[in-house]
Amino acid sequence: MEIRALRSGDDRSPFRSGDAVLDLFFHKYAGQNQFRHYLGTTYVAVEGEKILGFATVAPRHLDIDD
Repeated sequence: MEIRALRSGDDRSPFRSGDAVLDLFFHKYAGQNQFRHYLGTTYVAVEGEKILGFATVAPRHLDIDD
């Protein structure tokens, strides 16, 4: 098993956690947040090509000065 950052070419579609809301986030938004909006990083546990689980790390809020 390997734990690494999500890659844009990873096939997320077969993954099912058992929680529909988490699955929706992972399938639809995890890649967008990481590769397009740079809002967080998703880490995946993989065995070969199969994703076994994931965790997303994102900032709670950002303070931006003028």
